[in-house]
Amino acid sequence: MSPTSIYFIFALTLLSFTSVRAGQVLFSLYALHLGAQPFAVGILAATFSAFPMLLSWRVGKLADRFGSRWPLLFGALGGACGMLVPYAVPAMPALYIAAVMNGLFFAYFGVSLQNLVGLLSHPHERARNFSNFSLLVSLSGFLGPLLSGFSIDHAGHATACLFLVLIALVPVADLPPPNPKSTRINPADPFLTPSQALAGIALPERWEP
Repeated sequence: MSPTSIYFIFALTLLSFTSVRAGQVLFSLYALHLGAQPFAVGILAATFSAFPMLLSWRVGKLADRFGSRWPLLFGALGGACGMLVPYAVPAMPALYIAAVMNGLFFAYFGVSLQNLVGLLSHPHERARNFSNFSLLVSLSGFLGPLLSGFSIDHAGHATACLFLVLIALVPVADLPPPNPKSTRINPADPFLTPSQALAGIALPERWEP
C-alpha cells in the first residue's frame, strides 16, 4: 500500500477510530473495576465527546491553513500519552484525565483525516470516498469494543492500555516525511497531491477544491 494513497488514509482511519472506541469501552470497564458509580462512569464516557464537539471547527481551519501532517502527529502522540495515564496511575482521577486527553487529541486526528479524504478525492470520487470513510468509522465501532474486551480478559485493564498506545502510535511511524517542494499548487490544476494535502499549502486566490 502506498503511503500517498487514499487507501493509506482509510487504514489510518480504521486504526485511529478503533483505538478511540476501544479506549471508551476500556475506560468505562476500568472505572467499574475500580468501584465507580454508574453516574461517574457516564460522565467519564461523555468526556470523550466534549472536545471533538467544541474544537472540530477550529481544528478544521488549522488543517486547511497549515496542512494535516502536524495535527495528525499531534493527535497520535497526545492520544498515546493519554492511554498511558491510567496504566501508570490506576485511579478514577487518572481515568478522567485520560478521557479528557483522548477526546482533545482525537479532535485533531479525526478532523484531519476527514479533511484529507476530501482533499485527496476527485469530484467524481468524493461521495464514494466519504461513504467508505463512514463505513470504516462504523466498523471501528464494532472492532473497538471487541479489542477492548479481549485485551482485558487476557491481559488486564492496565496492560490493555498499553495495547492501545501501540495502535495510537502507528501513524507516527507511517506518515510520509514532509516534501517542502510540494507546498504550492498550480492554479490551473484543481486537485491536490497527497504531499500538498499533508503539508501546509499556499492556495491561490479563488481556488476551489
